[in-house]
Amino acid sequence: MDKKIIIPIDVYKRIEPWLFEDVRYDRNMLNEEFTDIINNYMDSEDYPSKGEPPSDTDFEATTDFALQVTDNIVMDFTDWMNPDFKTPFMQFDIKDISAIWNERIRNDCPNYTEADNDIYYAVLFFTGIWLKHKATKGMFGLDYSAPMEKAIPNKDKVRPEMLEVYKLFHADKLTNNRTVELRYKGDTLKIKNTDNWFTTMLDYYFKDYLQVNGYEDADRELTDFDPYYTPNKKGRKADVSFLMVTITLYRLLKHLSFSDKGLTNDEGFFILDYLKLLDIIEEGSSKDDILNLRSTINNLLNKHYTPQWWNGIIFI
Repeated sequence: MDKKIIIPIDVYKRIEPWLFEDVRYDRNMLNEEFTDIINNYMDSEDYPSKGEPPSDTDFEATTDFALQVTDNIVMDFTDWMNPDFKTPFMQFDIKDISAIWNERIRNDCPNYTEADNDIYYAVLFFTGIWLKHKATKGMFGLDYSAPMEKAIPNKDKVRPEMLEVYKLFHADKLTNNRTVELRYKGDTLKIKNTDNWFTTMLDYYFKDYLQVNGYEDADRELTDFDPYYTPNKKGRKADVSFLMVTITLYRLLKHLSFSDKGLTNDEGFFILDYLKLLDIIEEGSSKDDILNLRSTINNLLNKHYTPQWWNGIIFI
């Protein structure tokens, strides 16, 4: 399957303001991709005819250099060291995005212009960001070209519960004499938090696994990051992947020259096709419905929802 996303540099320069505003894109997300562009250039016959690479390590400088010395941004998601390795979040062909774009947007809209092609490229670029977000669990500096040593569960589902546990042990300072009681399948274990060893252990674990730094960060994520989350409310938690991708696609599509106010049918069905293509929603599920999609988008807009792609520190 085709895993290579190619964006012409002249197009990238036009769509970058949308990426910053609507996707909440940060150039640091693609540090490795831009570095590869520079390295490939330095290995080509053109080097050093177009100038020497920057001597400092400032990322903005290297990014600008990369944009000046190549005609395209290429995001290649093939694992060259292990071509048989298949990642579950990449089970699609890039050309399939072109197919649903032509079916839902380009062919059904008589007012489509060449300038609207930039929106298509913005969607492709966003796809690259989304794939890297999934591959690195939101820590964009990780190596995503090979399988992780330890599989990480679906954090979209378990993360709220883990954050609640984290908050429980950080609601106040635990003293050395406080006893923690754990119950599991009828067994009970009492643990004395001597020298705060238990909460310290949790700190190390959660900071490494969830990239949470304190009670306030956990509480803020539970209340602000997920607009559908209600503390102590039983039932299904929100699908964060569905929310982030949906609102981002909606905002990008609003730049189409012929787009009306609100969500049009063509835009809505394109978003649903895209979500199914990336296995974010299932065919025939409750989310695979344009009325539900409109309700979700209106809710997110009213709550001024902003995607949070980063999970942890920014790697520079």
